[in-house]
Amino acid sequence: MKKGTVGKIVIFTVAGGILALSTKSCISGYIEEANFKRDRNTKPTTSNSDTMTQPTSLDVTESSFVHDNGEYVNENVYSILLSARNKYESLLNGTDSVSEKLINTGVKLNANDSGHIDSSIKNIYDLICGYISSYEKKDYDACYNYAFQLNEYSYDITNKYLYGLLVKNNLESKYQSDIKYDEFGSPVYQFGNISLENGSQIRFIGGDDSIVNGNNMNDFSSRIMWLEEIPAKLFDRYSQIKNSNDDGVCYVINVTKAYEYCIMETNKIISEYSSVYNVNAEDISIKEFNGEFYFTNSNGELLGLLDYNQKNNYEKIKYIKDSELNGNTDCLLLDSYVSELYNNQSSNSYNK
Repeated sequence: MKKGTVGKIVIFTVAGGILALSTKSCISGYIEEANFKRDRNTKPTTSNSDTMTQPTSLDVTESSFVHDNGEYVNENVYSILLSARNKYESLLNGTDSVSEKLINTGVKLNANDSGHIDSSIKNIYDLICGYISSYEKKDYDACYNYAFQLNEYSYDITNKYLYGLLVKNNLESKYQSDIKYDEFGSPVYQFGNISLENGSQIRFIGGDDSIVNGNNMNDFSSRIMWLEEIPAKLFDRYSQIKNSNDDGVCYVINVTKAYEYCIMETNKIISEYSSVYNVNAEDISIKEFNGEFYFTNSNGELLGLLDYNQKNNYEKIKYIKDSELNGNTDCLLLDSYVSELYNNQSSNSYNK
């Protein structure tokens, strides 16, 4: 192929071919809650790379893909897919299928959804592996073919699809409606809340979740980043919390995300204590006695009180946990606490 030539677009039918790669430990669908202690058949044909003009570097502008293909074949996409491969390997590891793992963590799936998820996840994984292998061989025609199919899969398991499985099914019947989107694909808002197709309103505690509008689908890199997010997103658990002042809005919390941020904030408080008193943070936890919060060691011995700021932060953590467990609270106050928690931990990205 001469430099500057654009490869032909070939659409292939993907079947569940298996690639022999090492697997990693299976992800868990469960959440640590106790005291927030420190813990958490046709494959795409490829061109013969020996006949290609080889680029002098991994910079796509120096490869044979200098037109539309440059969006699909470059080092950034390759890096994202390397990370995604590890996540899909972990997801596919073990004897249970992906749908069985989801069902075991409480997700309600019918036969169609189970089959769709299992086949899609396996096919996405195979395509990712094919892209990585071809990129490392500098077979950029093959890369484009794999990337083109991955692009199609980004429209297969979308945030809208996962919203139906993970959120809508857990809500009261009057809120079991799809989100209303405008002509640009953005949610429609009313009084700061997300509108549903049936006229009801929903609000995510702590700010909108990526299952609503987090994946910008305007370019290929964003769509690939969404595919990378799917293995973790499948295991996010959502709960409806009733507002003690019923305002007709459905309040939903991403329990998985909120708990993980609570653990990070708790670890921060413990790290402050361990650094001052030169003790092993792994041996420290926080417990409540008679309305006060204490640092304790692994033997349960009281080491000292939390200071004013530490106590204030930990009381908010406890409020978040208790609100989710009770399913009823002042949701506007809860929203402010969760938003503050997310902002405090903004330096820690939420990547599982």
